[in-house]
Amino acid sequence: MRRLLLLAAGLVTATACAPTRVPVEVDWTFGGKSCADAGVATIQIDMDGELLDPNRFACDQAGTGVNLGAFLVGPYSVTVTGFDADGNVIYQTTQTIQVRNSRATNVFTIDAAPTTGTATLHWTFGGKSCAAAGVTGVNISVDDKVITDAGGFPCSNPNSAGVLVDGSTIGPLAPGSHTFALAAHGSNGAYYAVDNVAISVAAGADTAVSVNVPVATPSSASAEVRWTFASGKTCADVGVDHIYVYFDPPASGSWGKSVADTACAGIGGPVTEMQIVDVPDGQHSFAVQGTRGGQLTYYTHHPVQTLFTAPFTTAVDVTAEGLP
Repeated sequence: MRRLLLLAAGLVTATACAPTRVPVEVDWTFGGKSCADAGVATIQIDMDGELLDPNRFACDQAGTGVNLGAFLVGPYSVTVTGFDADGNVIYQTTQTIQVRNSRATNVFTIDAAPTTGTATLHWTFGGKSCAAAGVTGVNISVDDKVITDAGGFPCSNPNSAGVLVDGSTIGPLAPGSHTFALAAHGSNGAYYAVDNVAISVAAGADTAVSVNVPVATPSSASAEVRWTFASGKTCADVGVDHIYVYFDPPASGSWGKSVADTACAGIGGPVTEMQIVDVPDGQHSFAVQGTRGGQLTYYTHHPVQTLFTAPFTTAVDVTAEGLP
C-alpha cells in the first residue's frame, strides 16, 4: 500500500509540473484607421520560433481577432505586416508579447506602423490652372517608371474634403528621395513637361509639393536599357565582350537586326546601360544578346513588357542567361 501511495503522489507531482499552454489572440490596428481607410487588404502574422499555419488573414477579421493557437507561457516576438491589394508592404510592426497563465485567453492588440508615405503634387501648367491651360490628364513617371496609362491621371481630383483641386496624391512610396517627371497636353496644341522633380518621402506622412510644369517641345519616349547576367554576374565574370540590344523581339526567337550594340563592361569599356530613343508609346520589351569573339553565349530568355509614355525615359532591367 505504501508503494502505491508514493506512486500516486509522483503522478500528481508530474501533472502539476507539466508545461502550461495558453490560447493567444491577436488584433491589429493602424493608428485608429480601419482596414479600408489604411488601404490594407491582407495581414500576415509571424512569431519568432513558431510556425503559424495559417499566418495570413483578411484584414477585416480585426473586428473579432485571430486566434493563433495555444503557446507556452513566456515572451514572444510577433511581427504584424499589412499588405495592400497589390501585395505591397505598407504597414509593419514587431512587438514582444508576454503570454501569461492568468486567464483563459491572452488577447494582444498590435498597432502596425506605416512603412510607406505619399507625395501630393499641386500642379500648374505655365502658371495656369488645369482649366485655364486646357489640361485634362497628366502623365507621371516616378524613378524612371511610368505610372500612368496614355490618358494619365485626371488633372483635377477631390481632396479629403471632397473639393476638386489641381493635383494628385501618389503612393505608396518607400521612404527616401524620389524623382518625378510630368507631361501634359493642353488646349490649342500646347505641350507641358518637366523632369527631375525631387521629392523626399517619410514613412507615415504625406509630402505636399507645388510643381509648375512649363511649356516644352514634344519629344518621344526613350529607354534606359540596363543589363545584368544570371546570379548578378558581370560581363567580365561570364566572359562576354559585346552586347547587342533588341527592340520587341518576337517570341519565335528570330530577332532580326539589333537597335544598338556596345562593348561590354569589364572587358571592352565601362558601359553597363544604353539609352534607346524614339520608343513609341505603349507596352514594349527589350532583350540583349551577349557574344564572345563573335559567338553567341548569353541572351534574354524571357523579355518583359514595360510601359512607355512620351517624353519620359523609362528604365528597363534586362537579364541575360546562358544558352540552353
